[in-house]
Amino acid sequence: MLPLLLACDPPDSADPSTGRDTSDTSESAAVDTTTDVIIVGSGPAGVAAALSATEAGAEVILFERDEIPGIGVRLAGLALGVNTSWQAAEGIEDSVALAASEWPMITGEPGDEPGVQGFLTESADTITWLVGHGAQVGDLMLAVGEGTVPRLHMLVWPDAPTPYEILMTDFSGEVRAGVEVTEPLFVDGALAGVRWRNVLTGEEGATGAAAVVLASGGFLRDLDAVSAVRPDLTAREPLFETNLGSFGSTLPFLTQVGAGRSTPEAIGAYLHAIQDPREPEGEALLLQLGSPYILVGADGRRFTSDTNLGDFGPILDAPEGDLWLIAAGSGAAAAGFSAPAYNWSGNTGEPESLSIDDVAGLGSEDVFVADTLEELAALTGLGTGLVEEVDEFDARAAAGASDPFGRILSVNDVLSSPPWVAVNVHPGLAKNFGGVATDVSGHVLDADGAVIPGLYAAGEVAGMILAGGSGTGFSGSVGACYQGGRAAGTTAAAEAALR
Repeated sequence: MLPLLLACDPPDSADPSTGRDTSDTSESAAVDTTTDVIIVGSGPAGVAAALSATEAGAEVILFERDEIPGIGVRLAGLALGVNTSWQAAEGIEDSVALAASEWPMITGEPGDEPGVQGFLTESADTITWLVGHGAQVGDLMLAVGEGTVPRLHMLVWPDAPTPYEILMTDFSGEVRAGVEVTEPLFVDGALAGVRWRNVLTGEEGATGAAAVVLASGGFLRDLDAVSAVRPDLTAREPLFETNLGSFGSTLPFLTQVGAGRSTPEAIGAYLHAIQDPREPEGEALLLQLGSPYILVGADGRRFTSDTNLGDFGPILDAPEGDLWLIAAGSGAAAAGFSAPAYNWSGNTGEPESLSIDDVAGLGSEDVFVADTLEELAALTGLGTGLVEEVDEFDARAAAGASDPFGRILSVNDVLSSPPWVAVNVHPGLAKNFGGVATDVSGHVLDADGAVIPGLYAAGEVAGMILAGGSGTGFSGSVGACYQGGRAAGTTAAAEAALR
């Protein structure tokens, strides 16, 4: 296990035996108050940790950097659940054993790992717990490549109040919104709370606690941190599909305590993003396409089976780095784009849907529409290579011939009629499926795998599944955030009572 050195080097005062900066900070920052458990972050994992800790009898203070807490709760709508009452009501037979057997196909990870088993086993109870706190379950869904039975439970909320407010109705602790946690607080070499700063006033202080739970989200908007673990991704002009606050705010904190990391390179990046021409650089629109397509490189030639836009692997192999999606006909004309939920106007209402023509009309440099293939080739600079590739592809598809890249072709795949559409797709950075090292109870581990007393983590900062097992990612990962938050909050409360 490696030290967590994503954003900064160890401080000069670090203990050489552990990598931790255990310098006493109690005198340099006056402690305003003390509590049993501090929670950092108000997304799904943080809310679950806060509620579970208070339900276990602990006094809790929740810190949230944003002025409005709970935005991440509203943005998370699908939870993976196994052997739930909602599945049973629809006659769906499922089990932990079945889900575990399919886990390698879904994520590339073994299904018998402790973290995976814990998540799958507790997933049904997690959704039941959410319903007990005001959520409703809507449709069940089966995503492509996500197993053989529907496991994605749509979480449905009333229009008002917000999902965060609904969940936190019975929360008896304190919420400090607009206050970011900046550093660990050490007393006599042991973690004893946090240092913080009010983001509006600049006021600084410290709060003592017997336990600290980090549920601070991912780091995908910090491209330096991404580049440290995935330089191949940052070299391909990635765009953001993640919450506006995903800057890895607690990475320095984790470095100071000597935390280890577990597969931080496991990043969910998907090939359906283009630059939103209405937003600052890096903000994405997400392609919605139901018709056949091919993927070509900058030379206009195919280089992959082009069957799954959820797989970011092709762009890493694309000639000269660029990757173009080519589609045609009525299906292409019906394609559209939507903005990630955090970029909806005012973060409220329904997602805006834009057509291919809408986006092209906004002056997008990633979307081109033409009446002929030759015109499209000229507009994109893909030239004769594209024309020849489409002709060869269509001939194979029309004949149902074998494909050099292993794609199963039929006449339905032929690209032959206008409009002709080209989309320069980028990897959209969506989720961290690796992060700080934890065990199944939510303890944060150091570089040697030992528990760091008093420190816990859950959610995206911990790679979704406690103790690892998210692999290349899976749909419905908010279920793991809630499950991990419950586990970490319960553990933190129990152990805080013993300190």
